[in-house]
Amino acid sequence: MNSFEQGDSVEIISKKTFGIVEGIENGKIIVTTIDHKTLELELNDIQKHDSTIEIDCDECDGSGETDVLDCRTNSNDCCGGCYKTINCDRCNGSGTIHVEISDLM
Repeated sequence: MNSFEQGDSVEIISKKTFGIVEGIENGKIIVTTIDHKTLELELNDIQKHDSTIEIDCDECDGSGETDVLDCRTNSNDCCGGCYKTINCDRCNGSGTIHVEISDLM
C-alpha cells in the first residue's frame, strides 16, 4: 500500500499529469498539479513518481531543431531569409528535457 507525505511527487493516473502532495484531509490526498489545479484524490487515483519528468523542450517546441540566423550581409540589408536549421542546444536535438516537477509549480 502506498503512503504519501507532503511534498511527494505523484502521477495522477486518470488525468495523465503530475503533481505534488500538499497534505491529507478527511481521507483524501490533496495534490497540486503542474497546471496549478488543486485536486482531492483517493489513494488509488495516484502513484508515487520520481521527482523529474520528461517534457517537450520549450526552446524548440519538441522538434529537436531550431533556426538560427546565417547571414553574411550587413544587418541594414537583411532580407530576413538567411536562416539555417540546427540541433537544439537545450535538448541536444532530442526534443525533450528532464525537469523537476517542483520547478513546474
